[in-house]
Amino acid sequence: MKLILIVLKVRFVSYAGGMWEPHPPIVRHGITLTPRAAWVHLFRQEWVRLAEGLADDESVLEVAAELYEKEGERDPVEVALELFGPGR
Repeated sequence: MKLILIVLKVRFVSYAGGMWEPHPPIVRHGITLTPRAAWVHLFRQEWVRLAEGLADDESVLEVAAELYEKEGERDPVEVALELFGPGR
């Protein structure tokens, strides 16, 4: 029997004071994003994917900032999928 290993790049949630944090940290242009900036970045990235590139950045950022206040302890990709995923 052959053993097959599948390695997935996974970001998982860690909790610090109840708020979501990416692990490993997200680095953009040599700067480590704050948990809030990382949350908004990943939420935006998922929304753009779901909208097939037709998302308005200004609207996405407004929604993400508002949602972070309410949903900041949750994974941003899950939040985007619940709100804008298939069947919504």
